[in-house]
Amino acid sequence: MRKASYILFLYLFYSCTMYAQDTMVSSESSHNKYDSWDSTNYKTGETPKCFKIAPVFDYKLNNFFKIQNISKKTDAVIKLIRKDIPNKKEATYRIHYIERNTNYFLKNIPAGKYFLKIAYGSDWKEDCDEGNCKGLFTQHKKFEKGGQILDFYPIKTEEGKTEIPNYQMTLDVDQVIQLDDEWYYHDFDTPNEAQNN
Repeated sequence: MRKASYILFLYLFYSCTMYAQDTMVSSESSHNKYDSWDSTNYKTGETPKCFKIAPVFDYKLNNFFKIQNISKKTDAVIKLIRKDIPNKKEATYRIHYIERNTNYFLKNIPAGKYFLKIAYGSDWKEDCDEGNCKGLFTQHKKFEKGGQILDFYPIKTEEGKTEIPNYQMTLDVDQVIQLDDEWYYHDFDTPNEAQNN
């Protein structure tokens, strides 16, 4: 009986040791993958430089979209994407970095219907290789598509007045259903290209 118990103990010890080694190798491999990438320190509202986009504004529309990142552990990068442009292509109109536990107002958004792509995480790094630049969260990353369609078309009332829609959204990483990162980083047409085709 003692011999059987001893063998079982050795087996469990060996299994746990191998699991720990595999976990360490996996963690080190993931960490080392981004060691050569450039560290960043973006502030709320800034656009990461790897996203080459010409943001679009309509200064005649005094609207806003308030985004609250209530996470105490993860930052976010949001893409505001218009889905109803004339040639039916989707186009990214704004990209902003949102630090944890901060708020940001997107203002002067052109009339249209939009949705969000959101990346969550920490330790945003960027890598530029032969003109190709990519930025991403290297720790605790998650991705989601905002479920709400944001309709920023002005509304005509029965009294003949015009109401300007405004929106507010709370980012909560704990409620995220994980999506593929390739879906998030897929390149859309720039706004000007989409409108001129």
